[in-house]
Amino acid sequence: MGGRAKTRRVGVKKSRTNRSVLWAACICATWICGAMTSVLAADKLELAESATEQRSFKVTVRMDIEGQLQAAVADTKAVAMKLTGNAQLSYHERRLSSLGRDAADFRGLRTYDQAEFHSQVADRVSETKLRPSFRQIVAEGQTDGIRLYSNFGPLTYEELELLRPPVDSLTALALLPADRVEVGEKWDAPMWALQFLTAVEAVDKGELKCTLESAADDVAKVTFAGDIKGGILGASSVIKLSGHYLYDLKQHCLTHLELTQSETRSVGAVSPGLKVTAKAVLERTPSEHPALNELAIEAVPREPKPESMLLAMEARDWGIKLYHDRVWHLFHQGTTVAVLRLMDKGSLVAQCNVSPIGPAPAGKHIGEQQFQEDVQKAIGAEFQKIEKAEIIPTQDKRFVFRVIASGEANQKTSKGVNKVPVNWIYYLIADADGRQMVLVFTVENTLIERFQNRDINLALGIDFEPKTAK
Repeated sequence: MGGRAKTRRVGVKKSRTNRSVLWAACICATWICGAMTSVLAADKLELAESATEQRSFKVTVRMDIEGQLQAAVADTKAVAMKLTGNAQLSYHERRLSSLGRDAADFRGLRTYDQAEFHSQVADRVSETKLRPSFRQIVAEGQTDGIRLYSNFGPLTYEELELLRPPVDSLTALALLPADRVEVGEKWDAPMWALQFLTAVEAVDKGELKCTLESAADDVAKVTFAGDIKGGILGASSVIKLSGHYLYDLKQHCLTHLELTQSETRSVGAVSPGLKVTAKAVLERTPSEHPALNELAIEAVPREPKPESMLLAMEARDWGIKLYHDRVWHLFHQGTTVAVLRLMDKGSLVAQCNVSPIGPAPAGKHIGEQQFQEDVQKAIGAEFQKIEKAEIIPTQDKRFVFRVIASGEANQKTSKGVNKVPVNWIYYLIADADGRQMVLVFTVENTLIERFQNRDINLALGIDFEPKTAK
């Protein structure tokens, strides 16, 4: 009896031990499975930056460009000219609150330390720099690229182009993946991000493929390559791009991007043809800047003031500044004439020629009848009649006289020459000192409705600079 009882006790104890071992094994298995799941989850990396995180970044962009610029000369075949250039941009940037989805999510306030572009086309060397008083810039994402403006006054057309290199700190962030990714994983960037990056206005087709190549030493490397075909300022364009960026897994930010972009663009109504390759390097480092404080951030409106969106054409030799809407593009600026062209949805709508003429005595100007006769002579055989002549009232001492004439202009086509009904709108603008400017708008009759009397605002945008004492 005693032996059997002892054996049973041993058996009971053994049974309990087995159950304990099984329970512990289950616990260990659950822990191991959980740990394995965590390890697998850890392999998926989140490459993202929060717009709400109040951080400032020091940004530098270096760019070199070379290739050919093609310009049409007197309706003949385009002439190719060698183009080389380099740009240096340096600024601090702090993200602003989002205004929407996709490109509209990317906004920033910047203060520039340096912004300059040196270029050479054939034998002509030029240099563009951002004026010191306009170094604080608001950058906002739009479907077709970055919209830039200053709260301190209108930028010039050249400054606007200067601040739009092939890669921007905000467009670069659009390349970050929306979901967690693992090493070796490939994905397609959304079309809006590709359009945002390349500033193509009307997209025909395109794709941009990304790959997480590696993740080591707290740095993830993503490569990308693709192309896009579409329209820029009414000209057809094909852009091919490739490069890579680095993401700091510890600081949770994009820190470096290298881009090679090749573009072939046809000659357009407001831009020359291009066959160029640009190589750009962008660096970003978390860094505070006293100008990007809370007061500065709060002062940025959710929608810019209309006057902030104007552009300024400076003509110091003529003693004027011309402020105009961004639908007008500066096509040419010489010593005797400046040419602006109005683009609407990729189409050329009108042209405006701006020229100085000889001064009149102080307080005087060309007579109204004489100016109408001069208009008729200038148009020549294409003139038919004066449709309207009127004085435009102003709030200062400028004299503004507007003359609308109609006629038929010769238009060259592949089949010969056609007669096209046209309106010419002439302005005589004079200040109290006798300085005089003439503006000539040319609009085809079929485009009058789209033109919407935009000549008036442009003409009234002329500002005579105060005369300096000799």
